[in-house]
Amino acid sequence: SKVLNVARASIWLYSEDRQKLVCEDLFEADKNLHAACGDLQAKNYTGYFSALRDSRVISADSEQTDPRTSEFTDTCLKPVGITSMLDATIRVGEQDIGVLCLEHIGKQRQWTLDEQKFVGSVADLLSLAMEVQRHHEAKETLKRSQQMLMLHMQQTSVGMIEWDKNFHVMEWNNAAEQIFGYTKEEALGRHACDLIVPESAKPHVNAIWQELLKDAGGVGSANENLTKHEDIITCDWYNTTLTDAHGVVIGVASLVQDITAKKEAEDKLSQ
Repeated sequence: SKVLNVARASIWLYSEDRQKLVCEDLFEADKNLHAACGDLQAKNYTGYFSALRDSRVISADSEQTDPRTSEFTDTCLKPVGITSMLDATIRVGEQDIGVLCLEHIGKQRQWTLDEQKFVGSVADLLSLAMEVQRHHEAKETLKRSQQMLMLHMQQTSVGMIEWDKNFHVMEWNNAAEQIFGYTKEEALGRHACDLIVPESAKPHVNAIWQELLKDAGGVGSANENLTKHEDIITCDWYNTTLTDAHGVVIGVASLVQDITAKKEAEDKLSQ
């Protein structure tokens, strides 16, 4: 506003359906005030919305007679005294997400090429700032989600174990400690077959593991396991392959429940 000596500078962003522009901030230089000023419906300003689709910069020296902006004459221009307008679209990637609007009050302005380039550059800076802010918000959201997931993982009654692609323990929650008797510190880094798989179950477990490494998806199974105190228990497992952004297998996540008592009851009932 100061550099170009304009009375009003505002930022507008498209709604999700792109049928309106919503004012995020309006700066009025004479009042040194930031405010909001509603929205613009595409159906009421078809010429302006069409111009935004076709042009990066709208340079309207005579705003009230320029066909791209004349639709604003009675509703926005005359009541405030706006005579000239200089707009630039705000782009993220290849998509326009909004508009930077500069409005002049008083004698009509003849916008120079340098001024038009300048407002385009400011719109680019806005785009960059918004991307940085969105990236920061996404990181914060991810952080909160991870914290909630970790809290749930530690408090759930279901054993939750994460393995690396070599079948070593990477994560071990409280329920897994209760089921198998090993603390997290005792379990981390240990191979499954050296930790909780009895000799009799190793062929079956290794076959399931090889299937998971082929990224065959989720695999459910029930098999015998070994506790720290060398008790044989029956566990119900559901395993899901973990992959990186390129689809390469990096590990497996497992949910496990001790169903020994349930199985014994079912066997007795069957007998």
